[in-house]
Amino acid sequence: MSSTPSSAPVEGVAPLEAPLPPPSRNAPGGTPAGDAPWAHYVLLSALGAVLGFTLLKGLVTEPHDWAISQHLLNYAHGFVKRGLPGTLLLPFFAGKDGAVVRQIIIGVSFAAIVLFTLGTASATRALVAGRGAGRTPGRDDVAVAFLFASSAFVWHTGMCLGYYDSLLAVLSLLAVRDGRLSLARFVPIAAVAMLVHEAASVVLVPVLLLAALDPGRPGLAVDRRMAVRLLAVLGALAVLALCIFTSRPTDALHASMLQWGATPPRWVDIVNELLKWSLPQLLQRISEHQDLPQIYARGLISFLPTTFLMMALGVARLWRSGLEQRARWTWAAVYAVASCSSLALVLIAFDFSRLFSLTHLQAFLAYAVLRSQLERRPGTAPLPVREAGWGLPALAALLVVANLLMPARFTFMEPMPRFLPAGVEPWLVDPLGLLGDRLLRR
Repeated sequence: MSSTPSSAPVEGVAPLEAPLPPPSRNAPGGTPAGDAPWAHYVLLSALGAVLGFTLLKGLVTEPHDWAISQHLLNYAHGFVKRGLPGTLLLPFFAGKDGAVVRQIIIGVSFAAIVLFTLGTASATRALVAGRGAGRTPGRDDVAVAFLFASSAFVWHTGMCLGYYDSLLAVLSLLAVRDGRLSLARFVPIAAVAMLVHEAASVVLVPVLLLAALDPGRPGLAVDRRMAVRLLAVLGALAVLALCIFTSRPTDALHASMLQWGATPPRWVDIVNELLKWSLPQLLQRISEHQDLPQIYARGLISFLPTTFLMMALGVARLWRSGLEQRARWTWAAVYAVASCSSLALVLIAFDFSRLFSLTHLQAFLAYAVLRSQLERRPGTAPLPVREAGWGLPALAALLVVANLLMPARFTFMEPMPRFLPAGVEPWLVDPLGLLGDRLLRR
């Protein structure tokens, strides 16, 4: 005689779990990807177009002589800041004349730009791709991806071909791959980035502060054991930074750089002179700049809105996360430092617009890490995050358009040759100026 299976649990047998419902159209994080795969492809295509347009706006055909001279710095005559790339290139320079050395540096500079482009495309695509199987991204993730792809940092990196900004960005994106902070990966990459360019100490290293934040902890949601480990790591990196900032090129290094003949001697002299300035000297030179208020005002208006809006999207995500109120304020304070501490660079260096745009990279890194940290709850489900409203993403869309139209003359460098035909280049480099000229003619 058959009987109907009972729903009561049987001793020694695990009860069957009810199947999980399919992802809801209104669930945080988006809709099933199968609903509209074409929309996903359109979004990725638009992101690629924005990134390509922004990079071409600044990309030049050859590095500036200052950037080429910088690659001649090396450790052959003692430790010196920014000497790691040149030290790695020394074996390739051996027995070569100045013209060949110059071509090697140009080739390496373009390789760095290619790596930067691939790294940026991968990092922004990861935000647009969303989290989990069958889910599309939230509006704030899409907004941050497009803001960074259209940012002045991207076209400044193309315009500053041969500068170490591209390498700094590549290493930074590797250090926080997928938004996750692993000390075993982050610390060595951060140390290498600092040896490439000392700016990494205020652009990349502060992002590590977010590693101590853990939404699974009570109260302030801070992992105290990790915080102690971070203090030790930050102390070691601070010592390294001190050694880097106080290092100076020697006369012997200066002479060897001149012997290569890869650039005009005056640019080698300028590189060595700038690297020999002490912090008090830099502060004094900056304070004596006559146009300082106008420069800072232009930086605030032209460059920092992108940084601040990425920060605002992160804070909004934090406030929707379900953390206790005091934890939100703690996280917000740490997040603010991790997002824009690089602004300190504009107080001690001269290429202001480029340094303002460096905050775009830092804010993007901090947002990616904050996003990952909010989902880090070992053994439990991530904190519920309410769907983002349309206010900040709509503002981001307007700012992306403004970034695309921003004249590339808002930089410290003089115009340099580019790849594009003469009739096309003005629309990329100075679209607002060209449009204004046409309107005024009418």
